Amino acid sequence: MILLTGSGFILFLLFQAIFNDEGHYLPSWSDFNALRISDPDRNATLAVAEKIYVLSLPHRSDRRQEMDKLKAALGLRWTYVDAMDTKNKLVGRILDSVWVIRATNDYLFTWPADMPPPNERISPWSPGFLSIPDIAPGSRPSDPMVCATENNTVASYDLDLPEVRILTPARVACWYSHLSVIEKVANDRSLKNDDVVIVLEDDLDMERDIHTRLRHVWTSLPKDWDMVYFGMEIS
Repeated sequence: MILLTGSGFILFLLFQAIFNDEGHYLPSWSDFNALRISDPDRNATLAVAEKIYVLSLPHRSDRRQEMDKLKAALGLRWTYVDAMDTKNKLVGRILDSVWVIRATNDYLFTWPADMPPPNERISPWSPGFLSIPDIAPGSRPSDPMVCATENNTVASYDLDLPEVRILTPARVACWYSHLSVIEKVANDRSLKNDDVVIVLEDDLDMERDIHTRLRHVWTSLPKDWDMVYFGMEIS
């Protein structure tokens, strides 16, 4: 499964490795180009994708109008998915859960040992993640929480820390919105292992030569790649 997402001019590419009898297999760009020529409707999903989703806050009708203009200009087809607002109560619950986990060290993040059975729904949530004890008023430290850089790797808060490293409600809401789409795609039984799904944000700026840009990226990817992120480097 391939998932391509974007924020502004930033593109984020997630790819679940494709396997055949010889191991990893990456379809060549010529494969996709041939498909695009034989099936013009594939142009509506950038030739490589089965579906395109656009994450968008329901109340930002202005952004959806701009995205509709972009869609019409490039002849694309996509489905809007409601993103989570920072005022959603779940954002606060997630922040509380993260704080309790870090404060108590009850358990650390680990990848599951086994994939669930084929017919079982895949959930991105650890059991009991949001089932946390009540937090006493004033028990939280005054310093902001810091974003993790790796599994179980969290730096201490420092006044000189860049703002992009702070775990804000807006970042939690954005994370949850993307995670919900990944969950949706992972459980979509109509998709095959080698299908592509593109996920965009509603502030995307996509150029008319997007097919050329994708071609250059595609031919540079290693055969066993899982995730490629196109964006600004954060130090």
